Amino acid sequence: MTFPFDATDGAILEIAFAWLDLLVEERYQEAFDATWHSTEDTWTPELMRRMISNYGSLHPHWTGHVFRPSRPAEERSVRQPSRDVTRYSSDRLLTDIVPRVVGEVWFDLPLNGEWSDLTATFDLTEWDGGLVLALSDIRVH
Repeated sequence: MTFPFDATDGAILEIAFAWLDLLVEERYQEAFDATWHSTEDTWTPELMRRMISNYGSLHPHWTGHVFRPSRPAEERSVRQPSRDVTRYSSDRLLTDIVPRVVGEVWFDLPLNGEWSDLTATFDLTEWDGGLVLALSDIRVH
């Protein structure tokens, strides 16, 4: 999903929510395809599924629980989710060569009906005249 370079933070978060909707529907291949990937990227749809179902680990959760993305409207927890868009100042940009990372997005995932501290982080990357989200990590923050 490419969006304009001057997209608002709200528009960028809408893309993250659309990505979450794909996860909720267990459409991991489509969620993977919705993000940009460099040739060195190690993410796969199966790795995304594994990291989420194991709560940020390659190995099953110690409790035996399996975690699944859920819709934010199903939240039952009092925990407030983190959904942040950060744009780097021009002095943080190391190169004028595209693709270049111009910011980041942190997006807490709702799991099993509650907001969790499992966070998907994306690099906000300049590409093809606009911006794309590149999955950077899925881990507990």
